[in-house]
Amino acid sequence: MRKLLFAFLFTTLCHFNVKAQETSELKIGIGDAITFEILSAMENIFTGHAGGVDTSMIFPYVFVDYRFPISERSKIGIQAGYYNYNGTINPHGNELKSSAFTLLPGIDYRYLQKNKFKMYGNAMIGVSFLSSKYDGDNHSDVIFAFQVNPLGFSYGENTAVFAELGIGISIFNAGLKFKL
Repeated sequence: MRKLLFAFLFTTLCHFNVKAQETSELKIGIGDAITFEILSAMENIFTGHAGGVDTSMIFPYVFVDYRFPISERSKIGIQAGYYNYNGTINPHGNELKSSAFTLLPGIDYRYLQKNKFKMYGNAMIGVSFLSSKYDGDNHSDVIFAFQVNPLGFSYGENTAVFAELGIGISIFNAGLKFKL
C-alpha cells in the first residue's frame, strides 16, 4: 500500500511540476502560402496543358495559434489562418479571386532547449474553407489542409520570435509567440 501511495504522490507531483514549468502559448504569425501557386504550376507542367490556372498571392497566410502543454516537451492546440490569391483561368483568361480560411488542430514537440533558444517541430491536419469567384459565379468548397514543420526555432522567454520551415500551406512561417 505504501508503494502505491508513493507512486501516486510521485505521479501527481510530476504532473504539477510539468504544469508549473510549461504554460499555454499564443502564436501570431505570417507564412508565405506559396504552396498553392507551386501546385498550380506543377499541374500545368505535368498535365501538358497550356491552360490551367495561373495564380498569385494577394494576401499572405496569416494565423493565430493556441497551444496547451500535455507534457514537458509536447503541446497540442489549434491554428486558425487566412490567405487570399487571384489568378487567371486559361485559355479563356477569366479572372479568379479566391480566399481560404483554415482550421488546423495539431501537436508540437520540442527537441532541444538551451536557455531562451528552443528547437521544435509540429504537425497539423485540418480543413480549408475555400471561397472563389469567377465568371460572375461564387463557389465554395471544404478541402483537406495540412502543415508539417520539422524545423522550428524560437528565441525568447515570455515573448519570443519564431521561424518554421516545412511543407503544407506554407514553406516558411515566422512571427511572435506569447506565454499565457
